Amino acid sequence: MKSKMPKILSFISEEAVSRKMTSEEIAVHFGYDKHHFSRKFKEINGFSVAEFLSSLKVEKAIFELDEEKRILDL
Repeated sequence: MKSKMPKILSFISEEAVSRKMTSEEIAVHFGYDKHHFSRKFKEINGFSVAEFLSSLKVEKAIFELDEEKRILDL
């Protein structure tokens, strides 16, 4: 799984957030069991899938606020 991590992180950043995918859906997409995927993801990266998804959502919201979008549009 470690060798696939760049691809997984890229997929989460580029696809999973916009599709509002759960960590379980991401695990299944890459052919892993949810629990194994979550455990290995945190072991390799030092943060959970949920933490990574949350940070990406915050970054996206900040970017969109910088682009003068209304908060209601987020």
